[in-house]
Amino acid sequence: MKDLAADPRQTLPRSEGRLQIAMGRDGRLEDLFQKGCLKALFPRNALPEVTLINTSGGIAGGDTLETEISLAGQSKLSVSTQACERVYRSSEDALHGSVTTRLAASGSAELYWMPQETIFYDGGRLKRRLEIDASDDARILAVESILFGRLAMGETSIAGRLTDEVSLRVDGRLVWQDKTRLNGRISEILDRPAVANGHKASALLVFRDSNAHLHAERMVGLQTETSGCSLLAQDLLVARYLAEDGLALRRALIPALTLLSGSSLPRCWRL
Repeated sequence: MKDLAADPRQTLPRSEGRLQIAMGRDGRLEDLFQKGCLKALFPRNALPEVTLINTSGGIAGGDTLETEISLAGQSKLSVSTQACERVYRSSEDALHGSVTTRLAASGSAELYWMPQETIFYDGGRLKRRLEIDASDDARILAVESILFGRLAMGETSIAGRLTDEVSLRVDGRLVWQDKTRLNGRISEILDRPAVANGHKASALLVFRDSNAHLHAERMVGLQTETSGCSLLAQDLLVARYLAEDGLALRRALIPALTLLSGSSLPRCWRL
């Protein structure tokens, strides 16, 4: 048995959550597993939709959240969150909060991963990882957003540690990967012209579909002065966004998400 006294950080209360959702080839729910602070609600909408809830109210050092969502056949699912996630201040010697999401789509399934923004508080520590595994015929739309500081409360100077990773595999082959690491005085790093030029909100959008190239021209037309879109392959489109705050970021993202999903967004995304 592990000696907790050897590491006093382990004696503090920790939140743990695990959620698994599997949709079958006919679009029906085949498996639902919920443990700890992660829960799922299924709103009654025309498009099959799931709303995720973290009942712990946020992420602190040592918390662990794991989500796995898999679709097969011709199933279709849109996934969002009830509210913005919050990364709270942790002590200097605290463990990171860990958030791992695994998405899998086989056959001609369509999976739209659109959680609301994560708000990173001063002193936060977070390791976030998104792993996407798609078959050649599947469609995946995924967005990960983060806001640095509670700007409305005057929290404009942020320090902490953030590791953010996104990877995409198609038929088991790694086709794209992105890693972001911010350590120390994050606000000062973001103020650098070559990093974020003072912007406090950012997002990464990944769209994988055999017809992704058909959306490239319209996506370019939707970009702002602080965002950009790249067609990396005929079936892979990636866009990055910077904004002065969460509202400006959402206003930039909503038209793009609506275009690529081909349907109205979950209610939580509506301004």
